[in-house]
Amino acid sequence: MVLFAARYYKRKSKQQGAGAMAAHYGGSFSPGLVVLTTFSSAFSGYTVTGVPAEAEKRGFLALRFLSGSMFIICGLLLLYPRLRRIAIARKYQSPTEFIMDRYRSKWLQLLCSCCALIPQQLSVTVQLVSFGSMLQAYTLEVIPKSVGMALFAVLTVAMELAGGMNAVVLSDAVQAVIMIFGFVILAVVLVVRYGSVTSLGQMSCPSLEYINTTAMALLTAQGNDFMSPPNCMWSMLSPPATMPECKPYGCIGSSNPTFLNNPSRTDQAAFFFFALNSFGFGLNPFMIQRAYIAPSDSTLKFVIMVLCVAPFLTFLPGVHAGLIKAAFGASWSATSQQASAFSAVTLELMQKSTFEYLLMSALSCAALAAIMSTADSLILGATNVLSVDVYNKWVAPNASQEHLVRFGGCVCFCLLALGVLTGTFLEPDQFGTLLILQNGLLLQMAPAFVCGLFYDVSAKALIAGIIAGCSTVAVGTIIGQPFFTYLDVTGAGVALNILTCMIGQMFVCCGGKEVDGEQGETHLTQDLIQQLIEPVQEPNKMCLAASFLLAMLSIPFYDEPGQKSILVAGIPAWAIRSLVLQVAATAALLFTAWTWRTEQTTIHEAIEDPSTSL
Repeated sequence: MVLFAARYYKRKSKQQGAGAMAAHYGGSFSPGLVVLTTFSSAFSGYTVTGVPAEAEKRGFLALRFLSGSMFIICGLLLLYPRLRRIAIARKYQSPTEFIMDRYRSKWLQLLCSCCALIPQQLSVTVQLVSFGSMLQAYTLEVIPKSVGMALFAVLTVAMELAGGMNAVVLSDAVQAVIMIFGFVILAVVLVVRYGSVTSLGQMSCPSLEYINTTAMALLTAQGNDFMSPPNCMWSMLSPPATMPECKPYGCIGSSNPTFLNNPSRTDQAAFFFFALNSFGFGLNPFMIQRAYIAPSDSTLKFVIMVLCVAPFLTFLPGVHAGLIKAAFGASWSATSQQASAFSAVTLELMQKSTFEYLLMSALSCAALAAIMSTADSLILGATNVLSVDVYNKWVAPNASQEHLVRFGGCVCFCLLALGVLTGTFLEPDQFGTLLILQNGLLLQMAPAFVCGLFYDVSAKALIAGIIAGCSTVAVGTIIGQPFFTYLDVTGAGVALNILTCMIGQMFVCCGGKEVDGEQGETHLTQDLIQQLIEPVQEPNKMCLAASFLLAMLSIPFYDEPGQKSILVAGIPAWAIRSLVLQVAATAALLFTAWTWRTEQTTIHEAIEDPSTSL
């Protein structure tokens, strides 16, 4: 039904005079739809499968997803108030068209397009694996992961070709509503069935039991993968703790005692770079597209404020689900133990009662659909960049809009085929590492956007910086070793990018007074940018800096690495402190967004002055 509605609205947009590109990649949507589509696109595969899998494997370190979301909002509040107004005034058709407009350098735009496209491919692969893994678990492995990914790819191609942005937005709206309410109810159900995180943390919590591993091995040998193993039979004379065949479950402190330790130096560094690299998330083409389709600045402001709160509604239940799998997984059937954390919890809850069966069925369907829609958003952003900024600029400069849309359809098929092939070797517990690489590559073009919006910097210096940074990431990824003990590859790449850009600007480009490329009366200059943003008051920079500092302080650098942490209500003290600072950073970000005084103009009232139009 959504597909047919999207196709109808796309045709209607064309009939009203919109070009093929605008009808496929753009549109005008209500504030509510923009909020829901942004939520659904931002919180999907990584949230549904990645966060629980991270919590199952690494415990409370999964809180780094919350810190990362704070850095995402910092990036949005820094870039989007200016970028959106410029995009509407200059009538951009692609997410990276700002780079060409500002610097007039085809090579810089090509490099930025590559930095945007590779992370899109990685994220598409994540969505494919999430969908395939969940479908495999829900069908009790009747549908293998590879078949699920192939089915996903076929449906995504159909959505992308038929409805474009309309299909994404409309499907996102339905899924987001179900996911929001579903995650809130899930949090309550998990507490009722398994207990809160505070009640599971101690070594000897009320739910402590022991599973008979010998019986478990026998069930597995007999092929009874759907049966849960029995508990150990014991007496006062032979407590289970002394019996080698008995394995504890039900308490985090007993089943996974290392989860209660302070993070090691390596974990602290991973936490830091994961959070810092998230700053580049807002440069994803599909996120920039959401800023472009917002009907007004005030709508975009509201979307960002919603995104400040949304991680607590989605990530925390996901962390709870992962910890429950870690604590109780040994007592579940072999099928549930082999499934990803979210799928395993879903399978177990569906056996408890009719209400939980219906709840998890609805949440699972919404999650699967949201994953598909997010992939569609990613594909839409990637094909937009490839069609307009690469193919149209370098290969077919005279191509019609219809031709560019058809080319985007071919690219869509290729990207999904590559994702299915590479997704075969990827598992959900690797998503955190992949997200670091994805955001690290996006950060390589952050200097071009930041400098272009606020300063005059030569394109040559930025090109040198991106080449140095991307080369560092590529070499480091190939050799598989960090350059320093606690500095990851993406961190080294970003640092070298910025350093190279600064040196190039100082010693090669004479302080940045020159402007690269062809100039003309329509060239986007810093003076023109100031004219475009004059009607609004941007978010307060001091408040934004304070928010960034609070987000930085939420990274657990304080305690003795690897030592037993003090428990506060069953939770490590470092995790409590990190969570409190994350809440404080969120409050500061909400206030920062509130200081953004927007102009009440809609997308249909874009500036028509020839001096501000390409």
